[in-house]
Amino acid sequence: MSRAFDFTVVGVIWIVAIVLHLVAVELFAPGSPLYEIATTGTGTMNGTSRADTWHQILAVWMPLFSVGGISAWAFIREYRRQAATARQPVR
Repeated sequence: MSRAFDFTVVGVIWIVAIVLHLVAVELFAPGSPLYEIATTGTGTMNGTSRADTWHQILAVWMPLFSVGGISAWAFIREYRRQAATARQPVR
């Protein structure tokens, strides 16, 4: 695979992570309509805690892990590509 492929994959994953973050912030943030639906009338089932957990997972951790993971993948591939093509110094 080429370096252009790596840049394309990293760019697509970054864009998806950013969109996921923005959607999660709008939909699952405390005070949003979906948050109110999830927490209204569910006091006995701990709806507030569950809604807060999903907000944190979708708005923070999933985008963070996907961006970090794909960036590490690209850096490792580039390092291996550079190491494979490196030349030993002439003595």
